[in-house]
Amino acid sequence: MEYDVFISCKSEDYREAETIYNFLTAQGVKVFFAPVTLSLKGNAAYREEIDEAIDRVKNMIVYASEVEYVLSQWVKHEWDLFLNEKWSGRKDGNLITVLKGLKAAQLPISLRNLQSFDFADYKGEIMAFVKKTDYLTSDLEQKIENIRSAEKNPKKKGKESKSSSNDETKKLYNKAKQKISCGTSDKNKKEGLELMKQLADTNYTKALISIGDCYFTGEIVEKNLPEAYNWYLKAFHNKDYNLATLLLKIRNCYKEGFRDINPEIISEAIDHYKSVPLEGDSSDAILNRLYLKDWEEILNKT
Repeated sequence: MEYDVFISCKSEDYREAETIYNFLTAQGVKVFFAPVTLSLKGNAAYREEIDEAIDRVKNMIVYASEVEYVLSQWVKHEWDLFLNEKWSGRKDGNLITVLKGLKAAQLPISLRNLQSFDFADYKGEIMAFVKKTDYLTSDLEQKIENIRSAEKNPKKKGKESKSSSNDETKKLYNKAKQKISCGTSDKNKKEGLELMKQLADTNYTKALISIGDCYFTGEIVEKNLPEAYNWYLKAFHNKDYNLATLLLKIRNCYKEGFRDINPEIISEAIDHYKSVPLEGDSSDAILNRLYLKDWEEILNKT
């Protein structure tokens, strides 16, 4: 799979780096963030998967709160590998650093002269860094209406017609996603969100989640955690999307201050994280333990 951005950081920095991951993915950016991406893929070949992602990614973000984290074995391997590819002319993307409590002058010389941004004010810079292509076909609304009509009349759909409708929905979703992604004008983003809401009328799960993301980040519409949660809840009830991804988004709503979490979700979250690897020092296990602790805390406060 192709990625727009690879986020490199040490496990001690996962929580802060995860906010960068959440922000970028909410904007339609394809991000490789090992503790999330690999847990969703379920790939045991950890290092091979990371090296392949670096080979295919266009840009890299190195996040760090301590100099020694940048110099740790695997983080250094990742940014060193990326820079070697760039210097050899096999990559035309960029490597930037996002730092918390550090100055660029404290970094190794290979990173010191590259673009660097403070974690407290990274959003605007990263938006420009991962600028996306903006396009939208003029007949989107009509195609969405055709999909909506097909969903309301399932008896009229044969297997071929249903497959065609599904393919069209995916294409329209991708175009609407690009419409609201970073690098486009505010007017285009709002038009993209409106089209996404029309797709949501067909109960398309990815559209439900994308709308929730817009209300969570507050980049296109005013930030509204209850509204974001309600869209995520609709997607949760569809039961056709990666559970770990949805639980992560709902957990983030709680972390931001929303407290009215459905007990069914809390129970399913705890069951999920008790069923995944928790022991050891792997990135997956560390993150799983953090998430299980968070959900148990949510249960105790509900």
